[in-house]
Amino acid sequence: MRLLPLLPLLLLAASCSSKSADNPVSPPVNDAHGTAVGPDHLFAHASQLVWSAVTDEVIGFSSPTPAAGTGLIAVRVGDGSTRVLDPATPLQLALSPDGAAVYYVVDLPPADGDSVVLRRRPISGGAPEPLGAAADGTPITFVLSLDGDWLAWARAGANPLDPGPLVLHHLSTGDTLEVGVGSPEAIAPDGSQVIYRSGSALRLWVRATRSESDVVLGIPAGTGPPAWRWDANGLRALLVDVNRQVKLFNYPLGTITTVYTSPLDLDGSPAIWSPDGLAGAVWASKPAASGTYTSHVLEVFDIGAKVGVPVASGVEEHGAATFSSDDSRIAQLFGERLYVANAATTGIPVPAR
Repeated sequence: MRLLPLLPLLLLAASCSSKSADNPVSPPVNDAHGTAVGPDHLFAHASQLVWSAVTDEVIGFSSPTPAAGTGLIAVRVGDGSTRVLDPATPLQLALSPDGAAVYYVVDLPPADGDSVVLRRRPISGGAPEPLGAAADGTPITFVLSLDGDWLAWARAGANPLDPGPLVLHHLSTGDTLEVGVGSPEAIAPDGSQVIYRSGSALRLWVRATRSESDVVLGIPAGTGPPAWRWDANGLRALLVDVNRQVKLFNYPLGTITTVYTSPLDLDGSPAIWSPDGLAGAVWASKPAASGTYTSHVLEVFDIGAKVGVPVASGVEEHGAATFSSDDSRIAQLFGERLYVANAATTGIPVPAR
């Protein structure tokens, strides 16, 4: 996979900009956000995002001032049409590897049970299916295996700050295995191993032997939260550090290598993996040309080539971003507006070695 020149994208001007949350004056309108999709105030600024190839929809949490319904919202990239997948208040979101279903946590009101529920819903249609539940106000966390057949999920203890029971759910059979007490961090692509956090310790649980042990990953200080990926290449993480660098942590090899150095200051939020694991994206920032604003820049980088390019920018505070299934496009939030940019990763020459 290689990086395409994206200069044409950077010349795109946004049709209009909403007032920035951190800039009291109306920002300029010549930022290259990408192509706007759907109405403004569709998604919450803090929403997670996923992109399903099955329906070519980006899915996320509705805005507090909703433009197209409340709950879990989907917008079709091609025409901007929207629909509500679930009217309940969503808290966490993931997409199945085949793009056919969403897994998510919702907070139900008293009229609907006054609880926190983990659900699965086919994107093309059908009713949500409950997979787990907890008392109102109790956090639920989960991770989904890359083969789409294993789900590790946990609910907090009686005190929401305390760890609670963690189980491994075999989706094709319905079987459930007890793992331990803690919250899941990563799961092997076939569900054979789970790494979870219990207090300050990390534990590795092995399904075949029902055994577990402490694990020390050796992630260096000075890096932001790891973006985990566990595939056929083993457990890896993208790490954003304070030196404008993105590092690749490879647990099986015990190595940490720099895969991208940005010319800008990185904001420390977790990097975003492309679906094939060959590229990533990070948020950076720089002073806007006027000097009055901060310009938030989304950069896409090729992990093998160790080079990257800016693909979108805007003065509105940025939110989440997510790749399309073929890695050719990326959707991102500026404020509560969704934009799509070109993220094809071919064409930038590999540096001489």
